[in-house]
Amino acid sequence: MDEIEIQLGGSVVTLRPTLGAAMGMSKRHGGLMNVLAGLERYDLAMAADVVSAGTGAGADQRQAIEEKVFAAGLAGLVSPLVRFVILLSNGGRSPEEPEEAKGVERPFA
Repeated sequence: MDEIEIQLGGSVVTLRPTLGAAMGMSKRHGGLMNVLAGLERYDLAMAADVVSAGTGAGADQRQAIEEKVFAAGLAGLVSPLVRFVILLSNGGRSPEEPEEAKGVERPFA
């Protein structure tokens, strides 16, 4: 499983593409394409939601995450957050299939 690291609040934060993060984002926003569209619009609330989902943060941490996302600025965050949502849409993996996995039979592939 791939992970994305971002700078937030003066420290490195790791976003983990879990099933819970993917399902939560998909249910809350009507699909991951809507999440990508929100990030493309530089939607601050969407960016904070992606960070919350990727870190597994609870509702009690939401305001702190929003403040850190705002302080970091969306210009530097949107690209890694989009990459993270793409990981979510691909089962936690980068869409580029590793060379050693090519030609390996997988169920439902």
